[in-house]
Amino acid sequence: MNPIPRVRIELGVLDQNLLKELLEGDSYALELAKKVGRDYDAVESSLKKQEECQFLESRYELNSKNVKRRVYSLSPPVRELLGIDFEKGCEILHHTLRLKKMYPKADPKAFLADSIRIYEHAHRETFPTGKNGPVDYLVKFFANMYANPHPPQTVGLMIKSNRMPKRAQPDIESILGTGPFYMPDGPGRKRIVSPAEILAWLKSSKLGPSTVIHKEN
Repeated sequence: MNPIPRVRIELGVLDQNLLKELLEGDSYALELAKKVGRDYDAVESSLKKQEECQFLESRYELNSKNVKRRVYSLSPPVRELLGIDFEKGCEILHHTLRLKKMYPKADPKAFLADSIRIYEHAHRETFPTGKNGPVDYLVKFFANMYANPHPPQTVGLMIKSNRMPKRAQPDIESILGTGPFYMPDGPGRKRIVSPAEILAWLKSSKLGPSTVIHKEN
């Protein structure tokens, strides 16, 4: 098991203030720094941390002076959580941050879904999210994944090797029965053909509607 990190991990006051501002509408780092009255670098650090946990999304836009700037917005599940109950939503995000720190290579969305379920079990209540909304979809998706987390071994090998497995050669005799098999060979004549030759004909472009294969007599 991974030990709990020694560093303090929390959704701090600055983080929560930025989330409140973004709940009101999308914004960029400099504007957010002015609104919350904090240093620009501290705001940038908080935004980066929250984007890595996928609490936030960002995009580039051009302002009126044709200068490109990075605009931040809340991810749909986080917006829904904080819109319903900001304090409870922050508690869930705080737990998600801890999981992300412990397992940095895992999917943050899985941690968010797990944190929501842990919160509901711990408080014996269901977070009142909308049916088929962002949170509902997120939790259901990862609940199904947890129910069947391991693909079949052959699929796993296929993914690992990055190639499709070879298809098994069809067994002609298991389909047509045992021979001998004959093919017309001129007027009134026929010749014996082997299962391998039949298989070659089936793969060949020479096979046409007029091709006839006889079994025994």
